Amino acid sequence: KLWGKHKKHPMRDTIERLVSVSQRQLGVGEDATYGKLACTGNSSLSGELLARLSRLIDAAGERRLVVLSSKWQKYKQKVKRLEAAISEHLGAPFSFDAESGPDSEGTPASRLQAVGRFLEGLCSWRNSVGKLRVLMLEDFHI
Repeated sequence: KLWGKHKKHPMRDTIERLVSVSQRQLGVGEDATYGKLACTGNSSLSGELLARLSRLIDAAGERRLVVLSSKWQKYKQKVKRLEAAISEHLGAPFSFDAESGPDSEGTPASRLQAVGRFLEGLCSWRNSVGKLRVLMLEDFHI
């Protein structure tokens, strides 16, 4: 019934998987499904995930350094929309402090290498021998 005359739709498997995931329960302490985390309408941003990211940024305090390590680095307008949305959640202006730089191959491994190069450069610039605390949120191109 769901598919009717569209049984052979080329994206059917993908659509069915997305629907299935969206209906699964989130983890412990969450009374919702993964659908709660989805983007809505024409937005490429999830309101719930933005709120959670904003809370992490806020909790990191003033001495934080927020680095964008994503293929979004290529899309300046998307980054501006993301920064504006985070600003709205924080109730204060926000912009990324740095970008990790290009990830040459567009793979999870090359993304980690780009982040590693960024962290090496940061430590060198800071001339730091002490501890560096890093929180990395990564989707590994999923």
